[in-house]
Amino acid sequence: MEIKNKMNNTYKEIAEQLKKAQNILILTHVGVDGDGIGSAVSVCKALRMMGKTAYVLMEDEIPDNLSFMLGDYVTYDMDIIADDELDVTMCVDCGDETRFPERVDKFRAGKVKICVDHHGTTEPICDYNYIDPAAAACGELIFELLKELGVTAGGKLGTDKEIGE
Repeated sequence: MEIKNKMNNTYKEIAEQLKKAQNILILTHVGVDGDGIGSAVSVCKALRMMGKTAYVLMEDEIPDNLSFMLGDYVTYDMDIIADDELDVTMCVDCGDETRFPERVDKFRAGKVKICVDHHGTTEPICDYNYIDPAAAACGELIFELLKELGVTAGGKLGTDKEIGE
């Protein structure tokens, strides 16, 4: 896959892409942890609050201790959004296709690809990237993105416990 952007974008630039999109799939890494699934579900919930069709696409089982946050946001159905209708694919808490091996083709099908991650080993692989190794967790970065989308306390869509607000 060709790397289109080797630098960080702003939250505003990433938010603009999400606002323009209607159909979005969010991916996180296999062997998911709380930061990965929490970040993915938060973005998914926010996008749905904005009227978007959004799902977190997984390929492996999610540990029982994290299942409380899944709701109807998580799917294993690769065809839940057809490739030709997939406006954005977004990876959170990972920025390496080897971290979601069975979903690589679906990720690549997105017309626009976005990465938000906090791992210092992540090399930009997407059209839009926000990678900050100084952040303690991806959730910190997602919170800033949600503010830019206007989906947090004080934002036009108000507060919501499911997105950590």
